[in-house]
Amino acid sequence: MALFDEDAEKRQKISMEKKLEEWRDILMPFMLLIWQKRKTWMIFNGAALVLILLYLFFLAKPYFTVSVDILPDYGSKSSSLEGGGLSDLAAMAGLNIEAIAPTDIYEDLIQSESVLGPALLSKYLTKEYKDSVNLVDYFDIQPMSNVPPNLRERSRFLELFDMFGKGGMLKSGVDRQTKILTLSITMPESKLAADVANRIVNSLDRYIRTQRKSFATNQRMYLEKRVKEISDTLAIAEDRLRSFKEKNIMGGPIPRLVLEESRLGRSVELQQTVYADLSRQLELVKLDEIKDAPVLNIKEFAGDPLIKDGPRRARMFILFMFFSVVASSMFFAYEPKLKKAWALIWNIRHYFR
Repeated sequence: MALFDEDAEKRQKISMEKKLEEWRDILMPFMLLIWQKRKTWMIFNGAALVLILLYLFFLAKPYFTVSVDILPDYGSKSSSLEGGGLSDLAAMAGLNIEAIAPTDIYEDLIQSESVLGPALLSKYLTKEYKDSVNLVDYFDIQPMSNVPPNLRERSRFLELFDMFGKGGMLKSGVDRQTKILTLSITMPESKLAADVANRIVNSLDRYIRTQRKSFATNQRMYLEKRVKEISDTLAIAEDRLRSFKEKNIMGGPIPRLVLEESRLGRSVELQQTVYADLSRQLELVKLDEIKDAPVLNIKEFAGDPLIKDGPRRARMFILFMFFSVVASSMFFAYEPKLKKAWALIWNIRHYFR
């Protein structure tokens, strides 16, 4: 058994040595070409190193990232879609409401124009401008030339909206275990990043409070309408009873008048009972509506970060230099073939003239 294992190891070692020899035979011609051009290769990469350092230290602008955590509302009506009335929000967002936490819906709403738009168009104090400006003016977004004049402001806003959503300025994610929604904003200024993040959270909270239509809200609107109708009907019934009594003041009871008075009295009592019952239900529904209103549980609003998030110069330097070394090595290794291909293309171009 031991002898078999030794033979297998020897065969594996021989196989690895053959593979290494094959790779060496394939790469050796290219390595020789690069070695012949080593002076030019070193000059090229030295120039690339200088340009990369100049860019990283003088041209690359710093940026700051802040985050805000929105906690799930455990143990209240708003923690479920059915009880909290968030199913309407889910439907408006085009989401399937099965097994979705409120923070999942909030993440989708943050990316919508209804929530993000007011935050982008709000004015902020910045270091770059003396007066407060909105983010469209802060980033100096220019409208496209082919856009009509009446739509240019809209075009500028949509370009900024895409910068936030697709450009990576706004990032959001929900932790699948804790259901905590994290909103991250990246900006050139630290205080501006914190202000924008907090403004987006406030915009989301305002949207939820003002746009969501809950079951309790619909009940309240219906009961308010019914209470008004019953109040008018009760006032009419009371006026009829009072007018009847004023017109029929007599010494002795008359059966016909007694029956009419009794009928009018029962009508008043019925309307009073209905009015009292609806008024009581209206007050209960108002309390339920307050309890039903979802409230964003913010772990902590964003503060002014003291340390910039980027650019990460060491990582970028390594990546750029790696790309420069690989690109220059491939160019010098394949230079003869590239020259032949270029000569062939040039000849074909002259042939078809």
